[in-house]
Amino acid sequence: MKRPILLLATLLAAILPISAQEFTNFRIPERIVSPETAGDTVILRFAGEYVSDVRVDGSWAQAPVPMTKREGVWELRLVGLQGDFYTYRFIADGVPSLDPSNRNVQYHGTDYRNFFIVDGPRSQGYVQASHRGEVSFVWYDSKLMGTNRRMAVYTPYGYGRDKRQQYPVLYLLHDEGDNEEAWLTMGRIAQVLDRLIETGRAVPMIAVMPNCDPVMQAAPTLGLPEVHNSRTASSSVFMSSFVNEIIPFVQANYRAIPRKSARAACGIGAGGTVVINTAIMYTNLFDFVLPLSCGVEDNGHLVDDFLRIKKAGIKLFWTGCGTSDQVAYAPSQTLHETLSYIHLDHTFYVMTGGRDWSCWRQFLNNFAPMIFKYYTD
Repeated sequence: MKRPILLLATLLAAILPISAQEFTNFRIPERIVSPETAGDTVILRFAGEYVSDVRVDGSWAQAPVPMTKREGVWELRLVGLQGDFYTYRFIADGVPSLDPSNRNVQYHGTDYRNFFIVDGPRSQGYVQASHRGEVSFVWYDSKLMGTNRRMAVYTPYGYGRDKRQQYPVLYLLHDEGDNEEAWLTMGRIAQVLDRLIETGRAVPMIAVMPNCDPVMQAAPTLGLPEVHNSRTASSSVFMSSFVNEIIPFVQANYRAIPRKSARAACGIGAGGTVVINTAIMYTNLFDFVLPLSCGVEDNGHLVDDFLRIKKAGIKLFWTGCGTSDQVAYAPSQTLHETLSYIHLDHTFYVMTGGRDWSCWRQFLNNFAPMIFKYYTD
């Protein structure tokens, strides 16, 4: 009886060292925390033992910033970041990569990026509110463009309860190169409006975000082919569709107040140009005109154009631009000077920054509480 026991002990002595080594080889690695935030300090980490160079391409820097390697983990410590919404990605040996430790990912217009939020007065509007509205994507038929097209629609908290209540509508147009998802992902429109409405700083409203590119059916993430035909060749085709198809579609399918005093139009860059031209040509549509990071050039009839808006009456003309925006700052000043010359009351909001969402989100936070305050007049 003692012999089998001795044999078993010998076998276990031989197996256990091997098993221990195997468990060591296959143990789950310690979880990497990235981003790690504490006040105004953020630490980003990337596991890449066999990578020779890792950099961070972040919205807070002009160029990718190198990381430092410590025991197989690359690290970047950021100190002194202001409260805001930041996006980033890693570049490992020249190859872009998302942060596998960060679940917060969004479409950046041309690619996906991770994001994090640093607490502060400016970033309060970018986090989730207690009472949240609903975002949906809807399709409408465009005869002018000859295709079925997609738009995003935000409806405020409580929209589905009282079927009799109507709401004002904020139309948000994106810049060239973006799509109908830009205001949702980079602009944080749902979070901003939820917070402003919940705290009583803004009127409950519907927000409509169409795709402004006439050759697109929808955002590239859907993989739909572009539409190139005679209907999409004209640069003014989207403005015509905006006026004659999109606004009527919203009026027919949502409880939108059908009055000029309950409509606002905001646009960035090329979208802002559409907003300005629409306000000039269709003076009965919008009481709130909000072009961002765009302006005008002296075409010989600027004064007459904006006198049309003044004569028709308007409640708010609000325009904003970053001081480092080399494309739009000078035209924005021309717009401001023209409006001042004809004594059209307006706001020209200037802030330090460039042509990016850090400015545009701040503009949204500033003008959203001001619109629709008197839409029942």
